[in-house]
Order: sequence, then C-alpha cells, then structure tokens
Amino acid sequence: MAKQAILQYGAPIDFMICGHRHKEQEIISGLTDDGHTVVIRLPSICGVDAFALSQGYNGRPGALAMVIEAGYGRRCTYPIKL
Repeated sequence: MAKQAILQYGAPIDFMICGHRHKEQEIISGLTDDGHTVVIRLPSICGVDAFALSQGYNGRPGALAMVIEAGYGRRCTYPIKL
C-alpha cells in the first residue's frame, strides 16, 4: 500500500494513515530515502456493525490523536477508546 503510493506520487511518505479499520494497528512498510513508511490503521469510531461481524471482523470503537512536528516527526500518540 505505501510502496504503491510512493511510486504514484514520486515522493517519500513518512506516515500513511488509514481510517475506518476494524482494529488499531501500526505497520512498518515501504522503503523510503529516509527510512521506512509507518502505516497507521485507525479503528472505526462506530466499532463493528452487523456486516463486519458477518465477515469475522471485530474491534472496539476508537480514534487516535497524534502530534506531528515538522523536522522532528511524531511527538506523541493518544489512542482514544470510545
């Protein structure tokens, strides 16, 4: 996913944030000039619905707040349980 985006946009990607996933997850993926891209999957605010359950997905509702500073990167992450 990150590698395809890097090739498409022709620029390194430090963080790729994917919303409305059924569980929170952080993945190191896609080599860039400065290192690796961090793919952050965010949980769904509404949790799971009947369709998600029928597909075998689970997860609690949640969100994520991050502080990212230019020249430094990610300062802190605040997982929010709903």
